[in-house]
Amino acid sequence: MCLHLASYLGLDLFFSLAKLWKDIVKRTYITLGMSAFALLIPLALTSTNASIRRLGPRRWARLHTLIYPAAILAVVHHVFMAKGFQIMPLVHGAILFFLLGWRVVKWQRKNTAQKGNRISKSS
Repeated sequence: MCLHLASYLGLDLFFSLAKLWKDIVKRTYITLGMSAFALLIPLALTSTNASIRRLGPRRWARLHTLIYPAAILAVVHHVFMAKGFQIMPLVHGAILFFLLGWRVVKWQRKNTAQKGNRISKSS
């Protein structure tokens, strides 16, 4: 993603931050892409063992749930960026939909099992 942003900033905007800001405000797909990038910055900064120790595993895991909105924003950025009917943004959207659905099912199973354990312990 950094290379994608760097090539856009360098090759398209010639490293002009003023032009970048104008694009962010003017073009929805740029706004979405920059939002996804901004959400990934704290994840990159805290992706070390030292960060996990400093934040604690629970806070670290909660912070890293930012990957979900970032992934959704990245796919929507791709859909908006594609000109005309393009299949790849739809493929990426389908893959993301499948993966997020899988996570939801895993989460539901885990919560159901935990509730079952609490009920059986109290009996």
